[in-house]
Amino acid sequence: DLAWYYDDFQVGLYNRYLGDHGQDEDFAFFNSQEGAKIPSHNEWDLRVEYSGFPLVTLSVGIENFTNEEIPLDWFRTEGYDTSFYNNRGRFIYTQAGFRF
Repeated sequence: DLAWYYDDFQVGLYNRYLGDHGQDEDFAFFNSQEGAKIPSHNEWDLRVEYSGFPLVTLSVGIENFTNEEIPLDWFRTEGYDTSFYNNRGRFIYTQAGFRF
């Protein structure tokens, strides 16, 4: 994770990495992939935050800004392992925080 600060602004660059991992053993014998592995996956997030107002912080961000596709697991009903991934793709958000 990297963060830059300037006056009341903060910019952050964050990485979410999941290394390759074995497929569920119940399904691995059906899989034609070598070693029944799900490949590694990287997602990068970007966030800009402004805290120049008293007691208020405003943020805007992009999760998975490179829009990486999740690794497929054909033996899951959803087509991917929901315990590790979501299928949103690129996700833009705003946020307001209040301190009191």
